Amino acid sequence: MSLLSSQSPFGPQSERRRSRRDPAYHLLNRATWGFTQADLVEFEQRGYAGWVSWQLDPDQIDDTVCDLMLAQYTTLPLTAHEIAMGYFGSGSGPLGTHWGMAQELRDARLTRAIHSKRQLFERVIEFWTDHFNVTQDLGSWERAFRTVADRDVFRVHALGNFRDLLMANAKSAEMLRYLDNVSNEAGAPNENYARELLELHTLGVDGGYNENDVRELARCFTGWNIFSVTTDANFGDFRFKHWNHDGGSKVVLGQTIPGGGVEEAEGVIDYIATHPSTARFLAEKMFRFFLRYEPTTQMIDEGAAAYLSNNGEIKDLLMAVLDEKWVGQVDPLQDPKLKRPMHLALSLVRSLGDAASLLDPDGLDTTLKTLGHRSYNWPDPDGYPDDLDTWGANVLPRWTLAHDICEDAMSGLDTPSWEISQLLGWPSDAELADTLNRHLFHGYMQKPDLRALRSFINSAPVSGAALHAQAYAMAACSPSFQFA
Repeated sequence: MSLLSSQSPFGPQSERRRSRRDPAYHLLNRATWGFTQADLVEFEQRGYAGWVSWQLDPDQIDDTVCDLMLAQYTTLPLTAHEIAMGYFGSGSGPLGTHWGMAQELRDARLTRAIHSKRQLFERVIEFWTDHFNVTQDLGSWERAFRTVADRDVFRVHALGNFRDLLMANAKSAEMLRYLDNVSNEAGAPNENYARELLELHTLGVDGGYNENDVRELARCFTGWNIFSVTTDANFGDFRFKHWNHDGGSKVVLGQTIPGGGVEEAEGVIDYIATHPSTARFLAEKMFRFFLRYEPTTQMIDEGAAAYLSNNGEIKDLLMAVLDEKWVGQVDPLQDPKLKRPMHLALSLVRSLGDAASLLDPDGLDTTLKTLGHRSYNWPDPDGYPDDLDTWGANVLPRWTLAHDICEDAMSGLDTPSWEISQLLGWPSDAELADTLNRHLFHGYMQKPDLRALRSFINSAPVSGAALHAQAYAMAACSPSFQFA
């Protein structure tokens, strides 16, 4: 009857046989928010290594068009104090509500992901946002601090040295407040941040620390706090309350730390940022994010070695992860990696190019909330999951998403069917499946999916632009598109 009924819930199945994907197509699926023909042209001009190097230097990429779009989000450059003065209050502030301010950050994220030419940078921002997860919806303070951290922590340090990123995050108001270090005082230590720093941010749960290390590290972090008076210009800035610090000596990971002040925890951060366990933990997690759920030992070894070779430079790790030899080896047929809902939605919008006009990201944001993948909305410190079990069960909502986008039924997104027809070059019914295969898949659509798409086209009760839009949606429902 249709492509939907012909698929088992999210193959690809191991018995399906198809040639490996071209590394260019595979890389552009993983290192961007979705493969587009425009990206392919840029890639072919620069070559594999040239494209990666170009994307790893985002400051040199002209992103004027996206920057002009972001100008509408007036809260993005504000300090925490400015946000508090404008958006805090009983219900709202003089400039608006703090939840409206939070919406701007989510909308800006979607705008960047779709329109920015700094695609790899935006994907890396996604990685670190999950790695150092803080939920936005704990209240007005956390919403303000989330906006500041996105700008001053992640966008500044995402491609720099991990030690600098780790330190900036440790001193950020959103992390200090989210993991309760503002309540960590001498005589009454709060271990929450110290524990997650070791387990989630650096060494990993099997990284070689024990409960005593957590307790001792929490003592190092006593007194790490923020300026908390909203009317002060320094609201949300880091503050070391020396009178709340435990000045006794500590032992963390076998390292004796003489009693002192703020430098105690800073020294631990310096040490663990280039610890071998941290290198392996980050390498495995980054390979999993970009390439496959189960990275090989060789992948992790080489990624960790690259990371340690230059004292924790994130670009070095990324170059190892995105090396053409790995991207060429990973086969989405044998190592299927399901797009998380945000990646799925945005990759589809990006593929539509000028045929899709994002008039208001709120509708897309609301849909992502329904799908369980709204920006900054995961409640726990471990970040949104990146596994098949979590995302593979909501099959029907993902198909509905594809049809809503392609058939002009998504609030705030304008996708007229005639624009899709024009994008595809007004193919005949006989040409339509192959045209979609080239446009969406660079010719790599799985053969069973291509056959099912042809069957749908041949039996569809509509024709012309309506058929083009429906067929586009059906192609996006296929495992070939659902898996990056």
